[in-house]
Amino acid sequence: MIQRIQSLLLLLAAGTYGSFFGLPLMTSDTIAEGFLSDQSFEIQDHIALIALALTGGALAFLAIFLFKNRRLQLILSYLSLIIGLLAIPGVGYFLLSAELREQMLFSAMNVGAGMFLPLVIAILILWAISKIKKDDKLVRSMDRLR
Repeated sequence: MIQRIQSLLLLLAAGTYGSFFGLPLMTSDTIAEGFLSDQSFEIQDHIALIALALTGGALAFLAIFLFKNRRLQLILSYLSLIIGLLAIPGVGYFLLSAELREQMLFSAMNVGAGMFLPLVIAILILWAISKIKKDDKLVRSMDRLR
């Protein structure tokens, strides 16, 4: 049921997960070895971050088609939200890893647009969750009237 607002919000959240692959998380003014050899730290630089983005996006996309089972849709939405919020400490962990700490001065690092995507994901999914709950409340009130 794509015309429902929560379906559109979940689709936007899944698309935002996909935009992790196009936007850099951090950029650097200096060239270093390893992660920052191309002067940017992207999600493709570590397999765990790729797995987080793919799993969160898949859960958000799958939740769109579970409109008849709102409880499962809520569970998948919450899981997608948690995975999106796990991306923030995940990026921090890999940035502060021993490999990067030895190679870079953090004063030369600039925040990229990809660092703000977990916040956008959280807002979209929380908004979708509120709409799912509102829809479920409406259906339950209609069942009481029957």
